[in-house]
Amino acid sequence: MAIETAGLTEGCKSKALENDRNYHYILFLGTSPSTRGQGLCSKLVKHYQTIASKEGVPIWLEAATEYRWRLYLKLVFVTVEELKLGVERAAETGRHCKGGEAVTLRG
Repeated sequence: MAIETAGLTEGCKSKALENDRNYHYILFLGTSPSTRGQGLCSKLVKHYQTIASKEGVPIWLEAATEYRWRLYLKLVFVTVEELKLGVERAAETGRHCKGGEAVTLRG
């Protein structure tokens, strides 16, 4: 699904970033379920928000889970588009599953 992801997100990213050639890209971010609720991801994202703000550049990120998407919304990011990856080939969790609902990716 990585190749599929890159192809789908490019259009979404172009829409959001328009003419911005420079930007920060948070590719993967997560915590173990046992450490959730401690603010670790929020602290890390806020750190990069400070850096990006000083540089005058936007941040691009994608959320493949509802949990992560809600976190990003709390940190004042907006959803540009919802994409479906692995339609008929993957479950919502990303595991291979014939006839699966697909993974929802929000950019």
